[in-house]
Amino acid sequence: MNIKINETWGTPKLKSIIHDFGSHLTGDEKAVNEVKDNLNKFIKNKIYLLSDNVKEQIEKIVVTDDNGMIDMNYIKHLPHVSENIVWDKQIHYCYSFDGNDLVFVVFKIMIDPLDKTGIDYRHTYFNFDMNNFENSLRENKDKIGGEFMEMVELLIRMIVFLHMTPVTYKFIESKGKVGDFIKGTQVKNEMRLPITLVDINWNHITIRTEGFDVRGHWRLQRHGKGWSEVYLKFIQPYGKNGYVRKYKKELV
Repeated sequence: MNIKINETWGTPKLKSIIHDFGSHLTGDEKAVNEVKDNLNKFIKNKIYLLSDNVKEQIEKIVVTDDNGMIDMNYIKHLPHVSENIVWDKQIHYCYSFDGNDLVFVVFKIMIDPLDKTGIDYRHTYFNFDMNNFENSLRENKDKIGGEFMEMVELLIRMIVFLHMTPVTYKFIESKGKVGDFIKGTQVKNEMRLPITLVDINWNHITIRTEGFDVRGHWRLQRHGKGWSEVYLKFIQPYGKNGYVRKYKKELV
């Protein structure tokens, strides 16, 4: 599907939205200043757009334990990351992680198609101490409910995928474009700001059998001394019974 990143996405205004959010904060001065410091980091971040291929793979990742709780051990060993992610026209994630704290804000952006200068948004902001993450998560889960858990789980899936798999980055200048319009893979950047398209370009195997097929899926695989390290492994589709016929298909 061809994509045009323009005013109707809200993305061109993302950094001004972050600034606007910070300018309207009230309350305890120390807490407000801490939030503003985090927001200033987000304003400086690159903006990443996830391709449909990437989003499809991210949604297959399981980051919860047997009790349905998000297992943060999968990302604790990662280096410091701070990124702005465009999930779709309305959902934008801004996050920062340094091994001790996970700070993120999710913006749901609404723009009037008849008045592109008019913009509205809802936000959800959280700062988690990784050493006390499970308790903080349970407290916020009770306050906010399932929607909050879905936001956090999607965020962890994105971090795991972007930093544990071989992805490709395609830098798109303002008014630039990448991809093929005829094939429906073109991304055109009509913003004043550059954007980076995150994609995957590796082969997978499709299985055709007469028996029961198991779909391809991602698994967080522990390895190393004392199983202390983690990497993301793709389990290829396979057939439970019958003849297996494999072919390769390039994801573009």
